[in-house]
Amino acid sequence: MTAAVALPTPPFTVAPGLANLRDAGGYAVAPRPGEYPNGAMVKRGLLYRSADLTMVGQEAVDVLRKLKIQRVFDLRSIVEIGYNKPTGETIETVTKLPDDWAEAERVFVPVFLDQDYSAAAIATRFSNYSNGVEVSQSTHTHPSSSRSRVLQLLCYLSSLRKPTEAKRRRAAVWCNK
Repeated sequence: MTAAVALPTPPFTVAPGLANLRDAGGYAVAPRPGEYPNGAMVKRGLLYRSADLTMVGQEAVDVLRKLKIQRVFDLRSIVEIGYNKPTGETIETVTKLPDDWAEAERVFVPVFLDQDYSAAAIATRFSNYSNGVEVSQSTHTHPSSSRSRVLQLLCYLSSLRKPTEAKRRRAAVWCNK
């Protein structure tokens, strides 16, 4: 039996009209001999995760501003975006951030390739998750292309390690739900 992992409290931030907004920080990182022999913790307040950001109102934008989020990394593929696209809308209109949040920038970095949405690929991905197989090794048809997309996010977060940068800007990861 594995020990229970304590989750950060509270993990969620309330932003009216924005589902599932939460700080991605506060989680333990597995120990790595020579680097983090005792493990490490993801720093709180630098990276947030949320659902759809396109239809939020002024109250949610005010919360996002207060959190100093200025860059939004959209991890969804074109196929995934299309699943939730209303008839008659274009990909551009359903991925546009609110006009009253002009200082924020959306960066399209799809983790899964479009062909990764076949029934077989989805079944394999969930099977691997439940069996503990590392995501980077098992879920991507072309790991190098998805790694380079994730590298954009990691490089941005790395730039926030400087205290002056970390005080000024944060990032959000946009997922479907």
